[in-house]
Amino acid sequence: MKDGGVAKRYANALFAAAEEKADPVAVEAELEQVLEWWRSNPEVPRFFAHPTVPRSVKKETAAKLFGDRVSKLMLNFLYVLLDHRREGYLPQIAAEYRRRVDEARGRIDARIESALPLAEEEIRQLADHLKRKTGKDVSVRVEVNPALIGGARVRVGDRVWDASLLGRLERFRGQLKQLQAR
Repeated sequence: MKDGGVAKRYANALFAAAEEKADPVAVEAELEQVLEWWRSNPEVPRFFAHPTVPRSVKKETAAKLFGDRVSKLMLNFLYVLLDHRREGYLPQIAAEYRRRVDEARGRIDARIESALPLAEEEIRQLADHLKRKTGKDVSVRVEVNPALIGGARVRVGDRVWDASLLGRLERFRGQLKQLQAR
């Protein structure tokens, strides 16, 4: 399942309903609970994705599995997924919903890849810089990626700032190809 547009539409619809009828953070916790159960029991996704099982049976099963564990809003959301055969998108929807809740609360995640391990002070300075640049609280995850050769690459949402030596070399190679094509 690669269609991010589907996950985004369903996550946005759930978020809008949660804002109107419930607490988006509480709904996020329920969605995480459903997703955890979904992932820890591999037979559950297979059952719900099976094309010969009638939707009514799938809905009854969802009610038995989750009915006393989640709110009516979440159960109805699961019914909508089953009605539209979108249950396979549940992991992507949950990730998109988390992103939407974080956005509403003024939080963002940043991933920093560096060629060498960064000192705590460097990480703090990068986080402070990203906070000033985005105007949001930043949760930073740092990874060491020796393939970058030198420098770092920062990803915040869909934006990427590439100050790595590998990135510079790739851009230079692209420029050379353009010159050769002329």
